[in-house]
Amino acid sequence: MESKKFNFVNWPIYGDEEINSLKEVLESGFWAGSRAKYIKEVRKNFLDMQHGEYGFAVANGTVSIESALKALDISFGDEVIVPALTFYSTVSAVIRMNADPVIIDVDKDDFCMDLDELEKAITPKTKAVIVVHLAGAMCDMDRLMGIASEHGIAVIEDCAHAHGSEWKGKGAGTFGEFGSFSFQHSKLISSGEGGFVIAKTQELEDKAWNYVNCGRESRTSVYGHSTVGTNNRMSDFQAAVLNAQILRYKNHQQEIRENNYKYLTEELSAIKGIKVQKYNENMTKKAFYNYVIMIDPEVYGNEKCAYIFNKFHEDDVPTGLPYPPLTDLKIFDDYKNKNEIPYLNVTLNDTPNARYISENSIWLHHRVLLSDRSEVEKFVVYFKELLNE
Repeated sequence: MESKKFNFVNWPIYGDEEINSLKEVLESGFWAGSRAKYIKEVRKNFLDMQHGEYGFAVANGTVSIESALKALDISFGDEVIVPALTFYSTVSAVIRMNADPVIIDVDKDDFCMDLDELEKAITPKTKAVIVVHLAGAMCDMDRLMGIASEHGIAVIEDCAHAHGSEWKGKGAGTFGEFGSFSFQHSKLISSGEGGFVIAKTQELEDKAWNYVNCGRESRTSVYGHSTVGTNNRMSDFQAAVLNAQILRYKNHQQEIRENNYKYLTEELSAIKGIKVQKYNENMTKKAFYNYVIMIDPEVYGNEKCAYIFNKFHEDDVPTGLPYPPLTDLKIFDDYKNKNEIPYLNVTLNDTPNARYISENSIWLHHRVLLSDRSEVEKFVVYFKELLNE
């Protein structure tokens, strides 16, 4: 087949809003701190979008998870359950708190945490669960919160892919004790690097903020350091870009992605041996961080997925590598490796669903869904031709 060139939109998208806001911060002299303008705007606009009440921006999405764990007093000997299909930060944050990660499998349809496996994994040492809303699809929050309540464990929602997602009208990140968001370069809303913490209560917000704010005992404290902390605050340069990105996303980008998602799903779901990620019917709004296409090896052979992935790269179709299961990472090859992490005690459960998804899926970048419908239609024709080669 001849190489096909596409005209998908570039990412990230920016305009006069970001440029003018950055210039305003530069000239203001308040590049960070309590008098910085856009930090406040980001807090207001992002909490409004997610229907949250308490929260704050941070330097990145990794420290947002760490601050949540710290605020929940999770430490040595505590078990935290995480799904196998996620970025390393989800589990590395647990390790950095000296706690013990318990890695379990994911659901074969929505690719989020398998809640049957969650119930099996809970022990008297379990203190929290980090649920990952993968590629914008939310876990079954009704059942998850019921399990957590029954066993008295805290819930942290990793929403790095779920900006704007809702479950029965309630925003992702507002169900558990904490919601963690990322604004890293590739994310649906980006400031290059950045993160956000949503907290259930003012007390939890204060505890998490104190951790990222140099261990200070309050927002007004200067030298009152009452806990071990770090400095992972967001600058107003990041916030200036981020605020414009939030407004652009809310105002039209999410709708464009959803319309193209519906078209693409209808077309691809009709193809034998092709499956796309399932979104729960209780999701009233959806984020589309990646469009995940599953290629059945029993229909197309074991090499077809890798072949198509390579062709996508040749023909400028933006894709990302699927996450490998956490259980396959080098750091866990020998989880009793005392040279690497002397205190590490990790539980590695079997994760066949996560491994199958990782080995047989292609993850389209969300900018495909932001492109003109004509480009998406051209992609469908192209994909069908590749399947038949």
